[in-house]
Amino acid sequence: MRFTTFRISLCLIIHCTFAQSNENLGGQFPTRIFLPKEYKGSIVTLCFVQDKTGKLFSGNNKGVSVFDGANWQFIRLPKGQAALWIDVDDQNNVYVGSQEEFGYISNDADTYKYTSLIPLLPDSIDGFGSIWEVANTKNGVYFRSSNYVFWYYDNEIKVLSKDAYPGKKFDVLCQAHGEVWLRKRDYGVGKMINDSLVIPKGGRFFEKVKINAIMALGEDILVATRRKGLFLIDEQGTRPFDNEIQDVLAEARIYHAVAHKEYIALATLTQGVFIINKKGQLIEHINKKRYGISSTTNSVFFDNQDGLWIATVQGIARVDFNDQFRVFRSIAGENMFINGILKKDSIYYFATTTGVYYSETKNFDNAKKIDGVNNPCEFIKKIEGTIYFDGNSGTYKINDNFEAEIVFGQA
Repeated sequence: MRFTTFRISLCLIIHCTFAQSNENLGGQFPTRIFLPKEYKGSIVTLCFVQDKTGKLFSGNNKGVSVFDGANWQFIRLPKGQAALWIDVDDQNNVYVGSQEEFGYISNDADTYKYTSLIPLLPDSIDGFGSIWEVANTKNGVYFRSSNYVFWYYDNEIKVLSKDAYPGKKFDVLCQAHGEVWLRKRDYGVGKMINDSLVIPKGGRFFEKVKINAIMALGEDILVATRRKGLFLIDEQGTRPFDNEIQDVLAEARIYHAVAHKEYIALATLTQGVFIINKKGQLIEHINKKRYGISSTTNSVFFDNQDGLWIATVQGIARVDFNDQFRVFRSIAGENMFINGILKKDSIYYFATTTGVYYSETKNFDNAKKIDGVNNPCEFIKKIEGTIYFDGNSGTYKINDNFEAEIVFGQA
């Protein structure tokens, strides 16, 4: 009884004090790829949102696909148009922008209904092209085409024409801090206040710079440009966002970006998805070579379980973005998972589903196996200078010769 209690107590100490690492340690995050026959849409996917019930909506070239975690449904738009962009409100209405069409999808007991908002437009609007972005804000829902922004609020639509503002066509519209931010060609990036476009200090920097995303980053605004990398707008104006891959992003051509907790995910047209932290450090690069997904990506989205959804020209991918679990390839070619990581002195230790490994670098690909244990190891912890880990057969410690010694249990 004393033995069992002591071992359980040690395991609890190891488990409760384990700290996850956000470093790039090699290997890949577990990934699932969905093909059109599964989500019932086109191979080219464009965007995602998630409602408050957890259902995920994906816009594609045929309409909208809905995933409840187990099964997919498909929602066709009035003329079979593409769902170019989507957003969701607090009542789980999903707003859709398409070609010469925009409206919303409502849900009653998993029965989806599409309602067009075109009947609310004035007769003076005779065609407007494609709706490229949709943004739900505290002041209503905005739909952007090149020549118009349609502002939907309280079952009415106000039309904002490009001709009412300096510059040329409307370019990109996004939500940040609950407000609408907009780029207008030959004018810059600004914030919509009612029906006025207010350009902040530094916003004119983007008058001739193509951008693809605007998002909140703390109290500031982060702007992702197509060919110049990342920039911040703050009270002082516009400045480059310091990061490790600014030149790489300029070459890869950012097409969409999103900030989530401590991370920024960047979808590119030529090099897949980059994930950096808010300090600008590279966390992961998701591309065809490492993950088997297309390197031409249209958008990224974090769900409520921190899963990263990626819209590509060859289907949908979901990456389990959780540093505690990564997939590696063992020498035998089998999949393995990493369950814990820590560093003692200058050595990194990795607890995995096939044993414990150590390396002089933080990249697992260079790791060697600790002798003495070949079964799954769940937790690893340094206690008073000694490395302990817990496996199927008991609790072990690692000696100075990188060998495992049983502490409790059976060897």
